[in-house]
Amino acid sequence: MLNVSVIIPAYNPDGELLRVINELKKKGFSRIIIIDDGSLAEYRHIFQDIEKTECCIVLRHSSSLGRGRALKTAFNYVLENCGDDMGVVTSDAAGNYGINDIIRCVESFENSPENLVLGVRDFNNCGMPRKNRFGNKTTAWILKYFCGVKVSDAQTALRVIPIWFVKELMTVSGERFDFETNMLLKAEKLKVTVNEIQLEEYRYSDRVGNAYYDSALDSLKVFGVIMKYISSSLACSVVDIALFWVLNIVFNKLDSEIRLFWSTAIARSVSLVLNFLINRNIVFMSGANTGEAAKRYFIMSIVKMMLSYGGTYLLTLLLKIPETVSKILIDGTLGIMSFKVQKEWVFKKSN
Repeated sequence: MLNVSVIIPAYNPDGELLRVINELKKKGFSRIIIIDDGSLAEYRHIFQDIEKTECCIVLRHSSSLGRGRALKTAFNYVLENCGDDMGVVTSDAAGNYGINDIIRCVESFENSPENLVLGVRDFNNCGMPRKNRFGNKTTAWILKYFCGVKVSDAQTALRVIPIWFVKELMTVSGERFDFETNMLLKAEKLKVTVNEIQLEEYRYSDRVGNAYYDSALDSLKVFGVIMKYISSSLACSVVDIALFWVLNIVFNKLDSEIRLFWSTAIARSVSLVLNFLINRNIVFMSGANTGEAAKRYFIMSIVKMMLSYGGTYLLTLLLKIPETVSKILIDGTLGIMSFKVQKEWVFKKSN
């Protein structure tokens, strides 16, 4: 078997974990690292039995820190103690992933040891509830469209990670399940090739390593960059409206046409500059040249304004949709498109 360590985070595990370990040993895996992520005292005997098992190493957290932190704890151990490893295999303690699928993923890694391998699930044929299927598919779609991560299963636990990429992942954010999605964002940033292996033996369980997945909390963490983008847009809209209102009062002695023009122009300019700075430094954390990014942002803003006017006019004229509703529909669509344009062009650092 290729020099890879198998890493399995576990919280309050049951007998499935021991079965998984025995099957891995039979298939020739020589190093299996189990992370006890703060399990309760009544589960301690399971980890004690595992420690007595040949090829097994148990690492412990005194309290539950989450799957992401458990993986990084194991990554650190591998980097410090397993110098001959070419990569690591991550899986779960609930036995959701079949041993033959794990072997197939490792064999794929053998053929391309610089690439990241994902064991991807068929959401329609694995017994997964409808809401979970919808959530997984939506996650994959959003990551593909907004972040350029072209994978069919962004939340699979079965991965084979090359050792060079393991080093890069030590500084990636995320303590819970969001870490594995951030891993894919890091892979996209570093242009890591991702190989997908369709799983044949996956069986759905609503427990992952006997730790429940907090879908609401973890989804918010997963889509942090998108939430920051939306927050930035909303905050700058508030600044635009508030400044427009103040300037209307300041310029109250001017004719209405002149007052409205200068109030609108100044308020919009300030909000655009603020939006540019927030998106560059906080949302996308861009390393692009400020001057070049500002030029591209200005061009995008002009095109966006023209499309907003033209789209609103056409919807109102052709479909007889009220102007306000047309404006909301067009600007909402342009806002989604703008995220992609800013990520892939405005704030993209030139090679």
